[in-house]
Order: sequence, then structure tokens, then C-alpha cells
Amino acid sequence: MKTALAQLSPMLRILHVFRVMSQVPELAAFYNANRLAVMMGTNASFLACACDRFEEHVKVQTEAWEARTYGYSVSNTLRGANTQLVKPCSSRLLLSKAAAKKKFDSTTTRAQDMVCELMLKKIDELLSSFYYLNWTPSTVLTQPDPSMWDLINYLKVTFAQLGQLPPAVQEAVHFASCSYLAKSLEQILSGSTVKKLNMEGIANFKRNLDVLLDFIESVPIAQLKDCFVPVSHLVDLFISGGVEAFLDPQQKDARGKYSHLSSDTVSAVLAKMKDGKSSSKAWGATFVSAPKKSIFGAKSSKK
Repeated sequence: MKTALAQLSPMLRILHVFRVMSQVPELAAFYNANRLAVMMGTNASFLACACDRFEEHVKVQTEAWEARTYGYSVSNTLRGANTQLVKPCSSRLLLSKAAAKKKFDSTTTRAQDMVCELMLKKIDELLSSFYYLNWTPSTVLTQPDPSMWDLINYLKVTFAQLGQLPPAVQEAVHFASCSYLAKSLEQILSGSTVKKLNMEGIANFKRNLDVLLDFIESVPIAQLKDCFVPVSHLVDLFISGGVEAFLDPQQKDARGKYSHLSSDTVSAVLAKMKDGKSSSKAWGATFVSAPKKSIFGAKSSKK
């Protein structure tokens, strides 16, 4: 039992430190919030699994103690000893183990939820700068905006930290954050905050989106890029010049690959472009296509 406690004590001390830090903002300020939440979830998950091992160890030690104290042993039982043996009830031990395991599982879930909440909050913060971009420029940019690089760098660091979590949790957080990010990007174009758009603005948005998708493609999570299909199709529809055909009820076949889009979303973006003056140059694929060569390297094996 001492050996088991010695193995568990470092983890228990870490959880105690985390508890203190969560109550003292000054201490928590020295640590990255995402990393802290990830570590809490990882440690709690480890301890939840350790409860089963600890139970087995305690069971062996308890039976040995019972044999010494009450004379309970296999040999006595086989000989049919006259002494009546009274074996202590272990229900309290089982209840304690179950309660501890439940507590650790609960802590794991809360920590994992916290990771996702912190990511969504940070994504909102980073995307807020996109609303201040010039959405009716006179020229198309040749490079993505610095705001997009800030977002990608954040995702890169945070996704790397998720490697400590169980695979299923990693995948869930990846999809939750990317789905939220994709919807938020779509909202920038179709929402009410950005009042006017022109084709140069759409082209610049596509360049930013392309470099983001280039990064997402390098993340070893299968089908993660599918989260961005709706917003990608929205941009591609306007770049292709097929908006009128898409909105024409008589041309249902024109929707084709744009089946993920709703007429309301497309109409909302189109309404903002009526007052925006565009250069014909923005309609060329040369101005809106990102480089084909990935700048993030090849994707590693998918999980």
C-alpha cells in the first residue's frame, strides 16, 4: 500500500497545486490557461484509471492482513477449521474507490470542457480584429493578413498541447473548435457587423481562408477540413460569379456542389456587395488562389 501511495502522491500534489492556482488569479496569471486545463484533464484521467490499480493493490494487502489477523487462509478453509471466521465487510472500501473514481472522472470532464471553452473564447478574441479590416479595398492583397497568421499560430500551439489528452478527447476538441471557427468566419461575411463588401474584399478573405485551410490540412485529424466546407463554398460561389444562377429558383442544377449553402446566407452577402465598387481584376483566379505548395509541411498519419 505504501508503494501505491508513493506512486500516487506526486499526482495528488500536482492536483492540489492546480486547485490553489484556480483560486489565486495572481498565480494562475503565470501559466497559460489552455495548457493548465489540458494538464488538469490529463492528470485527472490518469488518476481515474489509477483507482482501479489502487483497488487491486489494496485488495491484495487487505486479504493478507485479514489472513494474519483473523486466521483466514486457504489452508484453514480446506482443513475445515472449527474456528468461525469473520471476514470484514469491504463495501466501505468499494464505495470509497467508486467515489474517488467518480470525482476524478468529473474533474477530467470539467477540465476538458474548460479547454474547449478557452479555445472558443480566444478564437472570438482573435477574429474580432477581422471586423476592422478594409472590406471594400481597391486592390487585392498578395499576402494573408497578419490577423490570420496570429490565429494560425494560436491554433498551432494549442493543438500541440492537446497531444497530452486521450485521442477521443483530442479529436472532439479539434472538431468543436474548427466547427466554431468556420461558422464564425462565415458570420463575418453574412452577419450584420460588416456593412459593405466588394469582390476585392472577398478575394482577400479567400486568401486568408486558403492559408488557414493549408494549416488545417497539416493537422493529423481525419476530415477536420470538412468543417470549413460551407464557408469555402460561400467564397467560391462569389468568386465563380455564379451567385445569380444559385439564387434563381428555375436553375436548381446550378447549386451543384454548393448544396451546403442556404439562400439566406448567400443573399445576405450579396446585399452587402450592391454598394461596393469592385475592380474586374478581382474576378480572376490568379488574384484569389493561394499557392499550391503547402507552407506547413506534409500531414502526418491521421488518427
